[in-house]
Amino acid sequence: MVKEIAELLKEVVVILKEFFLANNAGKQLQKVRDIFGEMNNVVQNTPVERFLIYKTENGGGTIKPGVHLYTSLIYEMYRSPIKSNIAKYQRIMLDPSYVNIIVQTIQKQGISIATETLDKNSILDAIYNSEGVKYSEWYYIGKTKKAIYYCTVATTVPEEQFQEYGHRLIITLAVNKIRALFK
Repeated sequence: MVKEIAELLKEVVVILKEFFLANNAGKQLQKVRDIFGEMNNVVQNTPVERFLIYKTENGGGTIKPGVHLYTSLIYEMYRSPIKSNIAKYQRIMLDPSYVNIIVQTIQKQGISIATETLDKNSILDAIYNSEGVKYSEWYYIGKTKKAIYYCTVATTVPEEQFQEYGHRLIITLAVNKIRALFK
């Protein structure tokens, strides 16, 4: 009888483990759906033509001064004339100009960039000019010991800076919700 109870308990433990693993996977999937929902809302209901979320790391170790940093695009939402870049923007080694922009983004929680103000011959200047990006905003999302997360919203339209109140509100609310989802 004791042996049968022990076997039954083992089966219950296996079932509970599977349930909790499935439940956690479901929560993670819902987070991803919510992130894409926020990104889609911004791209569809504002002049933003591209919404990207990046992960920056040094290859797996703790981020610290003096190590090379790499950035990878982990989520994207875009509309014409912008095209998909998720396959192309993986593990890009960052130059000092790009690292400085990330530092400013973290310190200020967000920054605005007009493409013509970028350091010439920098990685970001080359990327933005090849894609026709005229203006972008960068927002800090969060960090772990091994990675920094940030997002950018961008447009190819000259003079567009997302200043209309309704558009600004949609962007701000989406960024705040995404920050909460990353916690």
